[in-house]
Amino acid sequence: GNRPLNGDKFRIHICSQDTVQDTTGCDFGGIFANTTNTSYNMKIEGLSTGDAVKDVRPGGTVTGNFHRVANAELTIAVKLLSTSDTSVKNAKNVNLLRFEARAGEAEDILLTKAIFDSESGSLLNGQNYTLWADTDGDGAVDTILEKGVASASSKISFQKLAGGGYVIPAEATIVFEVHSDIAASITNDDLMLKFATGTSDQATYLEAEEVDDGSNLSGIKSNGTCQTDTDTTAESNCTIIVTTNSSTRWSLTNQGDLFVILDTTPVRQRQLLGGDLGEAILRLQFRAQNEDVDVTDLQFTSSGGQALSVDRLELYKEGETTKFGEATIGGCGSDDTLTHDQQGNTAKTFCANMESRQLIVKEGQNLNVIVRPRIKTDLQGATSSGKIAFFISKQAVSNESSGSGAVRARGMQSNNNLDKNGGDATAAGEVFIGRSSANATNLDIVGVRNTIVLAKLASLTNANPDPDNTNVPTGITPFGQFKFTAASANNTLNGVNKFVLSGVIFNVNASQVALSTSGFYIYNKNNATSKKQCLAFRPNSTTMLAAGDNHASGSIVVECHSLDGSVVDTTVDPGASVTLVLEGNVNNAKIGSVASSLQASIQAFTTQKFENFGTSSDENHMTWLDKDTTFIEFFWVEYPETVVNSTSYKS
Repeated sequence: GNRPLNGDKFRIHICSQDTVQDTTGCDFGGIFANTTNTSYNMKIEGLSTGDAVKDVRPGGTVTGNFHRVANAELTIAVKLLSTSDTSVKNAKNVNLLRFEARAGEAEDILLTKAIFDSESGSLLNGQNYTLWADTDGDGAVDTILEKGVASASSKISFQKLAGGGYVIPAEATIVFEVHSDIAASITNDDLMLKFATGTSDQATYLEAEEVDDGSNLSGIKSNGTCQTDTDTTAESNCTIIVTTNSSTRWSLTNQGDLFVILDTTPVRQRQLLGGDLGEAILRLQFRAQNEDVDVTDLQFTSSGGQALSVDRLELYKEGETTKFGEATIGGCGSDDTLTHDQQGNTAKTFCANMESRQLIVKEGQNLNVIVRPRIKTDLQGATSSGKIAFFISKQAVSNESSGSGAVRARGMQSNNNLDKNGGDATAAGEVFIGRSSANATNLDIVGVRNTIVLAKLASLTNANPDPDNTNVPTGITPFGQFKFTAASANNTLNGVNKFVLSGVIFNVNASQVALSTSGFYIYNKNNATSKKQCLAFRPNSTTMLAAGDNHASGSIVVECHSLDGSVVDTTVDPGASVTLVLEGNVNNAKIGSVASSLQASIQAFTTQKFENFGTSSDENHMTWLDKDTTFIEFFWVEYPETVVNSTSYKS
């Protein structure tokens, strides 16, 4: 019944057990008195008076904070990777298995041990097994915890982790991976890793401990089942929980594969100028499978009888301006090469020997290679007019020791030479020619047919000073003007070879304009007094239009032939230009009230297969001479544009 003074302070003792002896200072009466004995669990006294307070009456329910008691736990989950993949002998750092480890909320966990065994294949197929961890949380492993582990008793055991183990913070998830190098000699053809969850290892394949006091986590629950100890009794409180999935099954082979095909980018037929580096005559696409591949040898065989005009073939990777290799006749040495083309004609083979890793094809990537010919000058033996193409032979040979095979390569990781196509449509470390996937047969890879020339047209452009949309002129007018420029060259045997225009056909489009069919002439702009008359035809017709002064408007073609030796100088020296003019007689610049137009162009002059000059649909509209003391006539020009327009007049 003691009442404390106003403002007095109290000292409260809470006893640690229900029944406490007097020596603890807890033996007093009050509302918290134990009704079954004389001991009490609370003592309150005033600090000023020292009097015991025995009348304690709470003003409501007295409660403390709620606390959840959690055990230390570690959760492990094997993550799904690709179902299957392929690797080769000597491959490095192959990812065999990936798992995530998460510590529970109660404690930081130290992972100290992990044991794996084989789900398929022999662990002897791997060496230098390595445990990695992701230390920066970006999802990619970056730190080695233990390396150099070898298979022992058909197990891979990581138990000497750097620092004694890896700390997994409470409520954090860490990614781990097991990597391995592939052995140089494999026991069987696959390797697949898993946690060692078998009966003999079910209680020990993972070990971990609490960071704060080093106490071990007890019991492993694998896929929902707690381990069974030697007493055959299942554990009731497993604190390491593991969920497994099948990891990647790695098929193992001696070396990778190489596929070589004709690139899909089209290549134009070329006029290959003596003494010049020609444009692409062949484009190849390489693709490696299962490992990076080092292409060591390429053989290009000629077709068409003009191989001796070619000095070498220069090889470029697409997008690069510096060659990485070159193929020559002398480069073949004693290699086994073809001496005849597909038609049985005598041929020469050009070989590129690349032993310094000039052409590495990355696994799974396409690499395009451009083949450009370096042509000899006529003083070195080049001759004009011959046709030439190059092909890579389909012959199913690839033997480094004999130098056989148009494509030879070795694996960068396996360091083994790739085999020839075995003919079973299965990729097993082979070279496939002309095929983008495994096929029982190879195909020849054939480039386009090209022509050797000693003079060449470099450009053909509009040279009319009148701008487009100038009014249609009346009377005799030079409405079509074209500048012919020859390529620079130095072919001087028997005199300098020059480009000489022998014939040209102009397409003339006249709308609501009256032209004289007998009023067309051609001349060199430097000598307008020396002209040669040209003939008018309907398009794609050999019937000449009747002469007259008032031809109705429409499309016509104007043929100017036999220019070589005529009064018109059409000879173009190497590197020089000549402007030729088409003149016409416009009788009426505008027929009727609608708009009129007039334009000359040169069309249909770039098709190699048309070996004639004329106005029909299967003939070219240009013919020219490659001329020194003698001449060779050509009926086409290599040029990127198929139509060259002069000024477009409109009224």
